[in-house]
Amino acid sequence: REKEELAKFAIAPLIEELLPSLDHLEMAISSAKASNEAPALVTGVEMVYSQVRRIFADFGVVPVDADGKEFDPKTEECVAHEASDTIPENQVIKVMRAGYMCNGRLLRPASVVVSSGKKAVK
Repeated sequence: REKEELAKFAIAPLIEELLPSLDHLEMAISSAKASNEAPALVTGVEMVYSQVRRIFADFGVVPVDADGKEFDPKTEECVAHEASDTIPENQVIKVMRAGYMCNGRLLRPASVVVSSGKKAVK
C-alpha cells in the first residue's frame, strides 16, 4: 500500500513546479484576447494550455472547482472580500489563481475573492 501511495503522489513536486507556467499561459490567453491581437497566436497558446491540462488530468491532477461555490477553506485561500448585492455572503465571486488537486490531495489552494454580503447602506 505504501508503494501505491508513493507512486500516486511521486509526480506532485514536478506538477507544483509546473503550475506557475500554467498560470502564465492562462494570463497570456486572457491578455491576448483582451487586446484582440494575433488571433492565431491565441489559438496556439490555447492549444498548448489545453494539452497541458489534459496531461495533468491523465496523471490525476485536476483544478479545484471554486468559482461560484461556497468558500471552502480546505481547498481555497481567500485573498479579498467584496461586498455584493447579488452574490450571497461567503460565496466565491472570482478565482484569482486556480488551485489544484493531485489524486484527491491538495497541491495548491485556489486564491479567491469571497462575497461579504450586501453593501452597507450609507
